[in-house]
Amino acid sequence: MCAVVNGAASAFDRPASFGILPQIVSASRVQQANALMGLNSRLVGIVGAALGSWLVNSVGAGYALAFDSSTFLVAGVLLLTVAKDAPPLKRESSPLVDFREGWQEVRSRSWLWSLILSFGVFQLAYFPALMVLGPDIARKHLGGAAAWAAIITGELIGGIIGGLVSLKIHAKRPLLLTLFAVVPVVLQLIGFALGWPLAALIACTAFASIGFAIGGTIWSSTLQKLIPTDALSRVSSFDWLGSIALNPIGYALIGPLSAVLGERETMGYAAVLLSLSIFLPMTIPAVRALRIP
Repeated sequence: MCAVVNGAASAFDRPASFGILPQIVSASRVQQANALMGLNSRLVGIVGAALGSWLVNSVGAGYALAFDSSTFLVAGVLLLTVAKDAPPLKRESSPLVDFREGWQEVRSRSWLWSLILSFGVFQLAYFPALMVLGPDIARKHLGGAAAWAAIITGELIGGIIGGLVSLKIHAKRPLLLTLFAVVPVVLQLIGFALGWPLAALIACTAFASIGFAIGGTIWSSTLQKLIPTDALSRVSSFDWLGSIALNPIGYALIGPLSAVLGERETMGYAAVLLSLSIFLPMTIPAVRALRIP
């Protein structure tokens, strides 16, 4: 039940915070703000993991969890200070009206709904394959937990590099860059499927993480620059929902499929599905032609 409440709270938090950022940052700095937020979350994740391990070993898991809970209260206070700088939107409506208006904003832009569909298929294939089958392949063929830890370390390093690159990169065609940036994830899954050595998988994972950081920053900045401010949070809700809606299905299917097809074979099919989710949207004229004014 607590996990359900936490998930529901996150569903409210992400669109709201996404809509606040363009109201408190100048338009010319939106991309840098998104890049810094992503970079900060990765750095804090590394520090948090180290601190959590030290707390568990020093004072026990219970006190470590209590300390973790207190950080959410601090985060809430900090968010209140940020919200003061955001000008209030002078509008009143019902949830049904908000839903209808948000859907109209999405369906009126072919580049928007096509990318949301693409992200949904991406989530269906990528994370279930990597996070369920990856550790087991590492255990059986790459040397066990130490190998998987090295792969995850490559992911963290790549994310930091990608965050730094995102601060300066300029996208003439942002949607094409968003899609091309995540192409390395296909090579990553192919590497698992074909039994590449650990060093190659670490490198592929690092490049995939660089692409995630760049693609995520460019996509967020594109929405925040092109979607009207009063509709941004509602559009973000559809983006978030469409992106993760198929994810639970992927996790439910990946185990039975791998039992029938084999782990590496399933990784290969996931790589094919990822390729379709990345390259098919590039055939849509609105995706190829979109530019930031």
